[in-house]
Amino acid sequence: MRVRLVATILLGAGFAMTGCSSETEAYEMQPVETEDSTRKAADASDAVAEPEGEFGWEGLNDPEVQAAIAARVDAFARRTGYRYGFLAVDRLADEDRFGAAGMAAWDLGTPAIVASIEQRDVQIVGDEALAYMEDTRNRIAGETADYFNRGEFEAGVNHALEQIEASWSSEG
Repeated sequence: MRVRLVATILLGAGFAMTGCSSETEAYEMQPVETEDSTRKAADASDAVAEPEGEFGWEGLNDPEVQAAIAARVDAFARRTGYRYGFLAVDRLADEDRFGAAGMAAWDLGTPAIVASIEQRDVQIVGDEALAYMEDTRNRIAGETADYFNRGEFEAGVNHALEQIEASWSSEG
């Protein structure tokens, strides 16, 4: 099955906000339905409802939020001399979200923070300093997702960029 990923690309200094889309293969397992699995699926669908106190990540598509994130990314690039991108997609392939995020961000030509809106997931891709620091990447991504769950998108991106920069310092 083909799934269309719709992405909003926000880059810093000298780059404009641009929309893009790409296609990726997605494979879906088809479970055998039994009375037990149907009951469990119905119970699981209740859990999919948005938890109380959490905001929808669809706010990442808001033009004001996009502009605020672009300003954060731009300020980071000016301050550090290192360009980082931000990309929000509807969904990443479940099998390998990190790999799918890397492919989605490939056209940016820069390391990126990739947010999957439907999956409420953040991946940090393309950063050579973090390439072999999976625990650090996952920690930063999880903390950023926590900000996004509270609807604090700009603060989440800022936190991610600060933590990424701190990880570079700890490498040296």
